[in-house]
Amino acid sequence: MQTVQLKSAYKMMTKVQVDKRRRVLHVQFADGISGDIPLRTINDHEKLDLDRLELEDPYVIQIGVVGDAEALGIPWDFARYYCDPSYAKQVEQRHKRDRQTIAQQLRRLRHKQAWTQEQLAKRSGVSRITINRLENEVEQSPRLETLERLAEAFGIELRQLVADEA
Repeated sequence: MQTVQLKSAYKMMTKVQVDKRRRVLHVQFADGISGDIPLRTINDHEKLDLDRLELEDPYVIQIGVVGDAEALGIPWDFARYYCDPSYAKQVEQRHKRDRQTIAQQLRRLRHKQAWTQEQLAKRSGVSRITINRLENEVEQSPRLETLERLAEAFGIELRQLVADEA
């Protein structure tokens, strides 16, 4: 007997249920993984119309918003993060590597220019505190605008700032 499996099944959601009492969405994926998304983790969760829940697209949960004609979309990767601890671990490891890369690149580029953090702050318009937090991997999720300003101050493209080697 030959078995063929969909390689990206983990991305496809097959069922979503609302548990209003527990305030969670219970999600099932095509590869058998299932779990709960706490409603409090969804932006503007207090405005959700839990009676308007749809899964027309296996990659996005649609939930109505009170007083709004447009539903809120919850992508598969957000759902998977809460439903699959191994996926959540992979995401956290990737984020840690990304923070390390940005920290190393900032320090390397700044030292190459012989700039202090204060000098980089003045050239980029990014606060010295933010630069320090980025270099010490304290900043969890820097804004795109922040990274663009830093890249511009160094005279490089953004992709060079976030790559392993600039």
